[in-house]
Amino acid sequence: MRRNMFVCFCVWILLAQIPLIYASMFFY
Repeated sequence: MRRNMFVCFCVWILLAQIPLIYASMFFY
């Protein structure tokens, strides 16, 4: 159960990075 929560957290962080990468590509 804890491992599943960890994977979910990792995926959430990964999804949070996508807009930041997009913004970086757009502004630079």
